[in-house]
Amino acid sequence: MRLSNLIVIVILSFNQVSLGQIVNSGVNLDEKVKVNELFTLFNTGEDDKAYQKAHDYKKVFTTSYGKSSLDLLLANYFKKKSLIDSSMLYTNRFLTLIGETNTDSLSVRGKILAYHILGSNYSTQGLLEESKKWFFKGIEKTKIYNEIGLYYRLTFSLANVYVSTGETEKAFNLFKECLNFKENKEIIYGSYLNMGIGYANRKEYALSDSYLIKAESICRQEENFKALCVVLINLAMNAQEQEKINKAILYLDEANKISHEKQFFRLELVSKMSMGDHFLSLKNYKDASLIFSSALLRAKTLKYEQEQVKALEKLQLIAIETKNFESAYHYSNQLTKVKDGIQKKQNLKEIKELEVRYETLRKDKDIAILKVEKRNKDLKISKQKSIQQIIIIAFLILLIPVIVSLIFFRQKLTTQKKLNKKNKELNTEKIEKLLNEQELQLVKANIKGQNKERKRIAQQIHDSIGGNLAAIKLQIENPKVQQQLNETYEELRSLSHDLIRKKFTKDSFYVVLEKYLKNIGEASQIEIEFHVTLPKENLELGEQVEIELFKVVQELMTNVVKHAKATLVEFHMNLTEDQKLNVVFADNGVGFDYKKQKDGIGLTNIKERLHTINGSFKIDAYKGTIVTIQIENTPLVQDLFNLDEIYQF
Repeated sequence: MRLSNLIVIVILSFNQVSLGQIVNSGVNLDEKVKVNELFTLFNTGEDDKAYQKAHDYKKVFTTSYGKSSLDLLLANYFKKKSLIDSSMLYTNRFLTLIGETNTDSLSVRGKILAYHILGSNYSTQGLLEESKKWFFKGIEKTKIYNEIGLYYRLTFSLANVYVSTGETEKAFNLFKECLNFKENKEIIYGSYLNMGIGYANRKEYALSDSYLIKAESICRQEENFKALCVVLINLAMNAQEQEKINKAILYLDEANKISHEKQFFRLELVSKMSMGDHFLSLKNYKDASLIFSSALLRAKTLKYEQEQVKALEKLQLIAIETKNFESAYHYSNQLTKVKDGIQKKQNLKEIKELEVRYETLRKDKDIAILKVEKRNKDLKISKQKSIQQIIIIAFLILLIPVIVSLIFFRQKLTTQKKLNKKNKELNTEKIEKLLNEQELQLVKANIKGQNKERKRIAQQIHDSIGGNLAAIKLQIENPKVQQQLNETYEELRSLSHDLIRKKFTKDSFYVVLEKYLKNIGEASQIEIEFHVTLPKENLELGEQVEIELFKVVQELMTNVVKHAKATLVEFHMNLTEDQKLNVVFADNGVGFDYKKQKDGIGLTNIKERLHTINGSFKIDAYKGTIVTIQIENTPLVQDLFNLDEIYQF
């Protein structure tokens, strides 16, 4: 078991990012102190605390330095959580905020760090050529602005991409170049280690040992025990290949002691099984069997499936060599089960990767289509002005019967409410007097009939008059007429909602929500991207959660149409690692001043609705608006982690 591509073990500090050293002047001192505090929390493992504070600071930060630093931190936070879409979103926000033409130290260093995040994210997605492009772009910037530390960091990451693409010689050349960066010991012993592993894979053991011994020396000096264990295990494997058994055992014994003491569980398993390989090569089947049996139990406890496969394969081999065919058959069955489980997970992973690639290609296609549509729209503007004037006159004529119909329906609604109230009083008296089951059934039937009538009236109002009003509103530019239409539409909407409260009687909540967003998007020429990633079973969130969440989305979409001047709205629903329902509603509009609007009726309504379903929300509204909603203890969340399959909407 050759330990290849273990750079993630060695270069741990690459997740540690800070903008504190970018500029020496021209920033708000209080914001700079708070930014440094956040990056300290992030770099010391308190990721979630840094995330919460970053959202709080976004409401009060005023300088470009403070706002861009928060975007960069959030991009790194989501990258560390493997939430690539969110990481990409904040990285692009950061690049948009600082602009393409700025050449000050903040902008230059920030761009380079953002390019590194993009390269790493694309590498994680398996898009290696796209990853190379961003690493090359970052390296070019470091050369122009003499950012030496970032140059070697990007070079080291690019070398790892070359390893993944099988371009070994290019990877070796870059690792050798990284050895010149004496200021960063981690890059140096990481390069030595990777070159040692590479040459060992090519069976050039003498050259491999020379690089691994150099890495060992630096790891001991720096007291990086995890990297030291990796080096020792690879030295032991080289010794075994060269039939230096005693030397190999010494290396493995030290690696086993260190990994056990420091609780490096996977490395401890690797060192143990490597020791078992040595006993197996000496045909000491008894000791080898004890080691691999112990390793198998440990791997099962830690749920390390690849280590289980190796241990079972070795135990099966030992059983065959010792002619214990019953045990060999038993180990073979266990091995098949473990491999089937691994294959199932791998298939799910490959499906997910294909979905990511499909979404990327689809977005590129959508962008191209939007550009063509915009060009066509510009050509038709002059013709549309005259047509709009004719349409306005026609719709004003149609407005009169609509208003008359609205008055009629309101009178009918008032009468129906009085009748319902009277019926309710009569039914209450009957229930109190008649306690037998027959009378209760009659009351239920009466109520059912009332609800059916209310539903019919509400749907008639909404489908006929509401649709006409919405269409008229989109075509009329006269502010006074628009104001009257808005008031009339809001009265109609209120009446409709009073009559029928549940919107999801036919289709599922998610289908209704998507239809609503896309209908509004088509009417207002706003592109809608709708993504829901939830379990395949138990899709109901509960009636109250669905109703309140739908009303919150209605409020947000209304604000976008009225105020945001947006051309794109993105809706994402998924689950966080701590089992909360997570909803992101983002637009690319003009944003707003949250401090001035936070006590407004709309935001207050959203807060109160979410409070009733144990939810909370955060808003970023500097350029565009990102609303992040989290809801705890829904029926869906409670059953989520018992499911293996994921359903994509």
